[in-house]
Amino acid sequence: MEPIEPSTKKLDSQYFRFESPAGAVRDLLTEHPTGRRRLASTATPQEMKDMFIEKDIRMLHKRGEEHGTITCRIDEKENFEITTLRVDVVCDGRRAKVEFTTDWQLDANRRDLTINSLFLKLDGTIIDYFDGMRDIEARRVAFVGNARQRIQEDYLRILRFGILLRRIETPAFFRSSKI
Repeated sequence: MEPIEPSTKKLDSQYFRFESPAGAVRDLLTEHPTGRRRLASTATPQEMKDMFIEKDIRMLHKRGEEHGTITCRIDEKENFEITTLRVDVVCDGRRAKVEFTTDWQLDANRRDLTINSLFLKLDGTIIDYFDGMRDIEARRVAFVGNARQRIQEDYLRILRFGILLRRIETPAFFRSSKI
């Protein structure tokens, strides 16, 4: 796959490894871009804020900081939502108490669907711990791990499952030659 936007190079450094997470990769592969720029990082929110200040990158808001998300604006052109890798410690069916991690596979494991557990490295390499690529190619929507557990962690997951199942059945969903 092609490397992602050149503007992300401004974010990349020896301290941080940024990759495009989850549904963002699925949307790129199936040519259904949302217009949102989302990245994942091993950097904590404080490390991200320190880096943004050092590189003179404007932070738009930090509302999602408790879940590891900070939004920044690069070169006054593009907004990026950057989220620290995390694991869900306690889930109540909608909101989770999280802990940050540096383990990409642990972060992928907490995700709802295999096609939402993909990562795209800045150089264009796809990281796939749970056969999400195989499921995209087979036009299959499958949960990561135990479906009942995934739904109990966040009840909206069943809605996302249904929406993606309907989209995946549509031939236009797979107009990409990238897969």
